[in-house]
Amino acid sequence: MKLKFTWGTGILITIIVFVSFFISFIIFSLTQDVNLVTKNYFPDEIAYDTKIEKIKNTDKLKNKINISVNNNILTINFPDEITEPDKVKGTILLYYIKSYRDDKKFTINLDENRTQKIDITSLKKGRYKIKTDWSYNGKNYFQEKITEIKQ
Repeated sequence: MKLKFTWGTGILITIIVFVSFFISFIIFSLTQDVNLVTKNYFPDEIAYDTKIEKIKNTDKLKNKINISVNNNILTINFPDEITEPDKVKGTILLYYIKSYRDDKKFTINLDENRTQKIDITSLKKGRYKIKTDWSYNGKNYFQEKITEIKQ
């Protein structure tokens, strides 16, 4: 018995190939990791107006936050305008650009020289965006700086 290849057989093969490709694409899409900029991307974007106001306050300062890396220690020096370091409240976010899962967040705790030191030996090597969100004497400030961590 000889099987004939008709137009109906061609359509059936085309549909089977299309459906197989489509199912494979769906399975592949479901196994991919969706990595947003931050875990709370949408709530963070809603609060963007307050962030702009904080950046404007930071721009008015004579000196900005200075960040340096030496001997696996990240040193963050706050502006000279701060006369009472114990009144500075806020957070420092070490935002790992490749994945939000490797971000590290620290509470600001300045010494008498307006400096905070962070041990970075546990951090992955790569580029970090250091986001400082802080308040002092009733004003809120925000500053970002990109730093390379090499270990």
